[in-house]
Amino acid sequence: MIKHFKFFNILIISLLFFLLIISFHEYFGFHLNRYYPDFYSYECNYKMAFKQYTECQSQKFLYKSVWIENGLVENLQLIFLISAIIAIIYSIAKYNIKKTIYYFLLIKFLGLSFIFFEETSWLQHFLSFKTPDVILNINHQKEFNLHNISRIFNEIPRTLVLIWCCFGSLSYFFLKNKINEEIKMVLLPSNKLIFISFMLIFFTLPNIVVDKFGLLNWNNLHINYAGNPYKHEMHMIFSPLIKEGFNLYQFMIILFSSNYFRFSEFQELIFYYYFFSHTIFFTYKLKYINENSNNHIRHIPKS
Repeated sequence: MIKHFKFFNILIISLLFFLLIISFHEYFGFHLNRYYPDFYSYECNYKMAFKQYTECQSQKFLYKSVWIENGLVENLQLIFLISAIIAIIYSIAKYNIKKTIYYFLLIKFLGLSFIFFEETSWLQHFLSFKTPDVILNINHQKEFNLHNISRIFNEIPRTLVLIWCCFGSLSYFFLKNKINEEIKMVLLPSNKLIFISFMLIFFTLPNIVVDKFGLLNWNNLHINYAGNPYKHEMHMIFSPLIKEGFNLYQFMIILFSSNYFRFSEFQELIFYYYFFSHTIFFTYKLKYINENSNNHIRHIPKS
């Protein structure tokens, strides 16, 4: 991992852009093909009969296998999480570590374990056990977990994770003259983590800006909508008298803010890649300390 981190980053970036491309094609493909058939092809096009179109859509396994529950994205998230958890257990069991490092690893172990079990609905996704009635009646997705019950268990932990992954490594440069070596290692075990933080900020910041300033209006996306949006009477109309196409401004806002696919899952993939990478680099530093410094954090090499 340490030696091939650049290669890992290339794979992750390639995967992220693959997710963006297939999501764009799935969400906008039909209408782009209808508006611009000579420039944009779409396998389930507007010329098909309804039954034929439905059959065509049902055979599109790639997009579904990527975003479906327990699909490619969710399984990759779990791989990152369980790999980080195993690395933490190994570090605690293998190395002699100071109390500050021990408590950090313990908190991280508990936090990542909680996330792993919540993501799998406490293994319900694998064991397929029935959700107890007391949870079933209050869970939005009828699953055995906490984060679909209340924002307290969802938005607050998510915000804390976002802050840590975006700014934990960057805060090192503002605090490095005021903190000890253990905390420095906790914040930034490797400068390579900064790239992941910037990548997360790059995708997250536009989404936050668009949401906070209310820049997106889905009713204005298609300029060939008609009806009263306030009474939920909007409907598509197809007429040669009306120019068909997307409202370019709203179209660009959607692309800018990544609001055309499961952005939360996309964001979580980067979260867990950050945790995985941070843990691997942290373990490498602990190994170096134990082998060369007699458990004193001094002159740790930059990885």
